Amino acid sequence: MGATCRTSWRYVVILLFTCCYSLDAFAPVLPYSSQGLQSNAISKVTSSIIPASSSPRRVISGQYQTTTSRMSQINEEESGISTSKDIPSSPLDRPILSGIDAIALLIFAGIGKASHSADGSLDIGAVLVTAFPFLISWFLISPLVGSYTPDATRDVKSAAIQAAKGWILAIPMGCVLRGVIKGYIPPLPFVVVTMISTLIILCLGRAGYTFLSEIYVELF
Repeated sequence: MGATCRTSWRYVVILLFTCCYSLDAFAPVLPYSSQGLQSNAISKVTSSIIPASSSPRRVISGQYQTTTSRMSQINEEESGISTSKDIPSSPLDRPILSGIDAIALLIFAGIGKASHSADGSLDIGAVLVTAFPFLISWFLISPLVGSYTPDATRDVKSAAIQAAKGWILAIPMGCVLRGVIKGYIPPLPFVVVTMISTLIILCLGRAGYTFLSEIYVELF
């Protein structure tokens, strides 16, 4: 009887030990396995709904690259168009306008010489000598500021503005050249009168040319 009880208790202890070992062995595995299955299921669902090739970051990056490349292409085309045009900027490209500027400066020199002459007569040689430094400075400097581009005579206002841009640099340089040729510094009254008179004559000449050109285009 005692031996039978001891054997029964031995089987009970072994059974309990086996159960406890089984719980300790599988308890950590079950949550991990369920979590792994859950994450795998979520990733499968996500990948089926949003493919990897169409992720938001990749899509936005692709759109940005496409837009940037398109803008670069447009800028290249525009720069190619603007640089391919043969825009005249030299006095030789616009001889009529150059002639009007030269006549304006000669008129200035002629008025100055006539005002200093006793009988009001003109000495052509003296007029050319007076106008020479201003002609040189005008035709060297005014093209650099765009005085002979097509926009320089787009309308009367543009003609006056472009004439003033060339005048503000070229006429003072002409006064300096005249001083070098004469060997003395031009007096201040001469400089003031020269600046004012050349501005008026140059602007009037270019404005008149632009106005007549507009009328010619409208008529013909």
